[in-house]
Amino acid sequence: MHNFKKNSWLQGVLYRFAWLLVATFLVIGVPVSLSAEILDGTEPVRLVPMDEEIAEDPIIPSGLDDPSSDSVSDNIINKKETIIITDPILKEEKKLSLTYDDLGLLDQNVGGFSEELWDNTRRKFIIQVMPRMPIETDSRAIRAISLKLLLSPGRIALSDNAKEGEVLLLRAKLLAQMGEFGVASALLRIAKETDFDDTIALYDSEQYFLNLDFDSACDRVREQIGSSDVIYWQRALIFCQSKNNEIEAASLGLDLLRESGDATETFTALIHGISGIRNSTITSLPSPSLLLVAMFRNLGMEIPLDAINTNNPALLRLIAGSEGSDMALRLKAAEKAEAIGALPAASVGALYEKVTFDSDQIAEPVSQSLKEKSSLGRALLYQATLAESLPIARAEILATALRGAQETGSFPTMARVLLPAIKTIFASPEFAWFANDAGRAFFTEAQHWEQARKWYELALSQRDNNRDAFDAALSLWPLIALTEDRETINSEMLDLWWSTKENGDSISPGHYRNANLLFTLLSSLGYKIPDKHWDKLLSGPLSKPSSIISPALYHALRAATDGGRVGETVLLSALAFGTVKSEHESFNTLGEIISALHKVGLTDDARAIAIEMALAAGL
Repeated sequence: MHNFKKNSWLQGVLYRFAWLLVATFLVIGVPVSLSAEILDGTEPVRLVPMDEEIAEDPIIPSGLDDPSSDSVSDNIINKKETIIITDPILKEEKKLSLTYDDLGLLDQNVGGFSEELWDNTRRKFIIQVMPRMPIETDSRAIRAISLKLLLSPGRIALSDNAKEGEVLLLRAKLLAQMGEFGVASALLRIAKETDFDDTIALYDSEQYFLNLDFDSACDRVREQIGSSDVIYWQRALIFCQSKNNEIEAASLGLDLLRESGDATETFTALIHGISGIRNSTITSLPSPSLLLVAMFRNLGMEIPLDAINTNNPALLRLIAGSEGSDMALRLKAAEKAEAIGALPAASVGALYEKVTFDSDQIAEPVSQSLKEKSSLGRALLYQATLAESLPIARAEILATALRGAQETGSFPTMARVLLPAIKTIFASPEFAWFANDAGRAFFTEAQHWEQARKWYELALSQRDNNRDAFDAALSLWPLIALTEDRETINSEMLDLWWSTKENGDSISPGHYRNANLLFTLLSSLGYKIPDKHWDKLLSGPLSKPSSIISPALYHALRAATDGGRVGETVLLSALAFGTVKSEHESFNTLGEIISALHKVGLTDDARAIAIEMALAAGL
């Protein structure tokens, strides 16, 4: 028997991080049921579902609830100070003055990295490489570790031309681009002696627009307009003037903006609508901005369908909460936001509940969902799950929903949304047929890996007299193997897994593909795979079109890993993951990323990425 770590990657680190974000924004503790506030963005971006209990008392810096609070920098973790360190070579104590670049909001005690994060990493390297971090990744695991990196304190080497706060500003900019305006603003407030007022004002304004707090946003805009000529403030002021019926001022500002070529047709049409000059139908929004979407929301206008073509977390949340817009659009936005960790699964489920279906659909949800393999079909099955009180019938609906989601690539989100219902089904022999569906669903969140193991063990215990249980055990085994604390693979299960995929002397291309991925993930985590199984793969394809990181990135990642430079390894891993186009086409790159994180001691993060990729591939 192999035990999972009690404080798993998400349970220990991200629970605390989620609560730090709660403090940074507005609210601590919100009911699980849907509220307009959740979808409208007044809730922080969370990396764990809202219905999970916090195992420990969160450590929350005070004074972070108001983005304009002057007390923020007085309550930040690791305030700027002089510390004493021991030189590892000379064995002498030295005074070291921390700069603002060394500070952060999330130290090691509350889930961040240690202060040795950037030890032995060149400052110039950080400034050169960090701006290239992928900010719109579709990986929850990569987003989580990237956020930890940007929020953690860590001493950064000084240079002759170092500018105080330049790395802090860079980190804040990336956080803002990831939709984290509140924490970006709070991070910059650490630097009292640097001139970040304009940037802080921008992030405050964006956060207010995200929350649809137009009064506070417009107050911030009017404070800033006299000290900055950035076009953003001019556009925002025209919106505020229009909203407050200052029509003449708004019209003059819009005319000036149009003369300079800085007013798009969409912006102009929205201002005319807010001012009451004329109503326009806007059918396309290919490049949405937070201000534009907030203006749509202010008017109660339906957001164009092509606005969904964004991975910006803040925009996705704002679109998801857009009452009056196309429900399919809202559902897609909510599912995309949840998939990257920017919206709680509970919010997606609550939006599913808002969908209206006709009597025929409600009467036959399973058959109807097969005709509608989309977010609407998932919503129908979700409602059917809630309405069903009989456990066996509920499990059947859950299985249909999970298997359908697997076919459409939406399994992780659907599984997390359904987890509360899945928890009502006990891992008992009469539900052995459900073991694979339930086990895989629990694998979508690290804090539930122990529950996934219970379903695996049920399948093992029933495999001799139940074919479904036998198949479930083999299906779940690769995921179990990736999360075991052992160096060698269970040879019995591996042999069995192989044998069921063989058809005489032939093996399907799909199995070669899955085996290559599984062996890559396992070996990257340090597991030993018998040579005889590697040898079998030599009978399959020996080359495949793939996304391969550049030699420079490969060299840099290897050097950082060999040098034990944690921050550098995380940064380069995020960059390398940005090149991954598909879990089926980037085996070598995935292997390098997972191996690098594992070698510098971030095994929980490495496992989270491995499980995420395995689930995406259907392992």
